[in-house]
Amino acid sequence: MLKKELLFYVFWFLIIVSLLYGVVLFDFRIMFISSFTIVLFLVLYILEKIKNFRIVFGLKLLIYLFLFCSLILGEVFNFYTNVYYWDILLHLIGGVITSYLGLLLFKKYVNFVNKYIFIFCFLFSFCFSITLGVMWEFVEYSFDKYLGCDMQKDTYLTHFSTVNLDNSDIYYIDDIVKTEIYTKNGVILLDKAYLDVGLVDTISDLFAGVCSAFVVSMVGSYLLFLKKGLN
Repeated sequence: MLKKELLFYVFWFLIIVSLLYGVVLFDFRIMFISSFTIVLFLVLYILEKIKNFRIVFGLKLLIYLFLFCSLILGEVFNFYTNVYYWDILLHLIGGVITSYLGLLLFKKYVNFVNKYIFIFCFLFSFCFSITLGVMWEFVEYSFDKYLGCDMQKDTYLTHFSTVNLDNSDIYYIDDIVKTEIYTKNGVILLDKAYLDVGLVDTISDLFAGVCSAFVVSMVGSYLLFLKKGLN
């Protein structure tokens, strides 16, 4: 048990190091993200103590790892931009975690049994996971809008459809030469691309979360109430 708990202390130590790193650089963004991660860890700890809601070691470790990889490695150390598909991978894992939590909550607090309980369990777990995924996208949007972050990563689009540029029904643009962004410090040129500032990233994240949540909720519900095998 002590060896297992040491793993969580390692996560705490690394997050504190990240916070101190932000203090040394006098970077408020890093300090805030590190502090926010600490708050999430504390929430998880308090829920276990106050609500007496036991989380199995493997799932708890996965939650800690997910938060650390998402906020510290992803945002502070720029893994989202430096590691291909880092964002999509984490949202797939996030869908697994939240849907599994939904299964545990349903098993713990729902007592009725009938022939449709498999369907209810699936719907609860699936919707629970999707709701948390949507709420997380709200967090990302708020960080970007009010704190100057870029959690909803920009995407270069080489083509898109619009009904606004020439007042036609649908105008399909696939021959972009360049996009010019004028700032006080000069002009930023995008060659053969248009800059999307978050929509593609958000929808891709939600789609990844929905896919993993669907699979885990379906399989988990089957094991819980048809095979009686999920502990």
